[in-house]
Amino acid sequence: MNELKISSKKIADILKRRNNDLVKTIGHLIKFLGDDNFSESKYISRGKEYKEYLVTKEGAEILINRVKFYKEEEYENMVKELEDLYGCKLKH
Repeated sequence: MNELKISSKKIADILKRRNNDLVKTIGHLIKFLGDDNFSESKYISRGKEYKEYLVTKEGAEILINRVKFYKEEEYENMVKELEDLYGCKLKH
């Protein structure tokens, strides 16, 4: 069974971060946690190729827990939006 993976670009939009910054964060996480929850990918915008990651539900849980410094209301909205994309509850 294939696990649903969401683009880091979409997750960056939800977390109100630049994809480039999130890609760097994921790169650091991979060094410590491995790449089980993150698959490197590319996308093209305005004729230029950019790096992104495809993120599993567990990977999104790791990322959302890194941004808890947001206001609680914003944080809960981010969690809800990610849960809607993955179609299930996130552990946070």
